Amino acid sequence: MAMQEPAVLPVSASPTRKNRDLARGWNVVLFWAGPVAWIIIVSSLGVTLRLSFALLGILLIAGTVWLGGLCLVNALRCGRAHCWVDGVLLPALAVIGGLNVLAVFHLAWATYLTILWGIVLASICIECVIGSYPTPRAS
Repeated sequence: MAMQEPAVLPVSASPTRKNRDLARGWNVVLFWAGPVAWIIIVSSLGVTLRLSFALLGILLIAGTVWLGGLCLVNALRCGRAHCWVDGVLLPALAVIGGLNVLAVFHLAWATYLTILWGIVLASICIECVIGSYPTPRAS
């Protein structure tokens, strides 16, 4: 029986990975400030304006998809560690949010936001441990 090679994330091994990273320099502000600001503003307005459960959910889900989508695009471009985590888990969280809006189950939006920021924080911690651009291990 032949040994299978371990699965690795589909990233390029070229030295230009860092140059292809959208989360470098001022691009961080240009690309990621929008969805982060959206999520913060929507969560604040949800309380002050007393938005309906469904409307608040739809707005939060939109911000989650926006942020997760940017992270996934960046992960595919450069292989940045936290973008892989956020690019996979944030869209999955958005699906959970959609099921919440559809009343498949009930989850407070404050809990949803706690999970969202927990995913972001955990992904940054993971990147601090394994590095921004991990290289596949040689077999």
